[in-house]
Amino acid sequence: MRTFRFRACAVGALAFLFVASIASAAFAGGSPHFIKNATDVYIHHVYCLHADFKEAGLAAGAVETITLKATQTVTYWSINGGNNHPQAANKETYVVEVSKSGQFTADKNGNLVGFVCMPPLTAEEVGFGVPKGQTAVLVSVVYSNVMLVDETSGASMSWPGTFEYSDPVYGP
Repeated sequence: MRTFRFRACAVGALAFLFVASIASAAFAGGSPHFIKNATDVYIHHVYCLHADFKEAGLAAGAVETITLKATQTVTYWSINGGNNHPQAANKETYVVEVSKSGQFTADKNGNLVGFVCMPPLTAEEVGFGVPKGQTAVLVSVVYSNVMLVDETSGASMSWPGTFEYSDPVYGP
C-alpha cells in the first residue's frame, strides 16, 4: 500500500510539473514591449520613413508582424524639358494613410531586433498625372501620426510631431 501511495504521489507530481512546464513555456514571453532607447524613427536618405526597433518580452522563436503606420503628405510637381516647374495647376499634394509591414522572429531570449522602411507613394500610386513631355518630381514628403505596432503581440510605440523631407532643388 505504501508503494502504491508513493507511486501515486510521484505520478501526480510529475503530471503537475509537466503541466506547469507547458504553462510556463506558453507564458515565457512575459509582457511584449518596444525598448524606447533602442527604437527610433527618422527620414532615411531615400526619403523613406525608417524605423529601427527592438522589442522584448516575447516567447523565444515567436514570429511577429511589425507594422509602421503614418499619415503621409506628398507633393509632386510637373517639370518640363527645360527643368522648370510651370506655374500652372500641375502641383498636387496628397494626404494618405500608409503602412508597411514585415515579419520578424524573436531570438532565444525573446528579443526582436529589426527595421521597417516606408517610402513615399509614387506619383502613379497617388494618381498624379503629368502632361506629355514633362516629368513628375517628388517635391516633399511629410510623415505624421507615426506609430510602430506589433500586430501579433499588441505592443506599440508612437511619435509626436512630423518627419519631413524636401527636395533641395524643387522643395519649398
